[in-house]
Amino acid sequence: MYIINIQNAETHILHAITLSSESQYYRTLADVNLLKINILLNQQGVSQEILQNQFRTFLASAQGAAQSAVNVDRTDYQNWLSLGKVYESVVPSTLKVRMNKPNKPILKHESLTHKIPQFFWSLPDSMLLIKILPKQNRR
Repeated sequence: MYIINIQNAETHILHAITLSSESQYYRTLADVNLLKINILLNQQGVSQEILQNQFRTFLASAQGAAQSAVNVDRTDYQNWLSLGKVYESVVPSTLKVRMNKPNKPILKHESLTHKIPQFFWSLPDSMLLIKILPKQNRR
């Protein structure tokens, strides 16, 4: 079993970003910050104020890293999924959304549709796939 040193991992990822600004590194940095949020929320005996401040910091870092991945390559669907995962992390799990038209995913950017894996097209109708697009690409 390996013990994960999150701070060490984050340091290495930030170093990799300074060497080569690739979207994969930014996505990984977003994931590390989401992991830090998860660990934070499972801590006992921490004051509410400290929790709130650290949560805001980690969330802002995760969102910034995921947005940087999108900025590096707007055509890579994985970058959009990473950004969506950050936003999804703050949505209550009890929130349920149904699609208005069953088995018809919402995807409005034609240049990205060929890059979406087949499993997204087979999502059950109880799930909603939302693509976050820049305003100029929305219809």
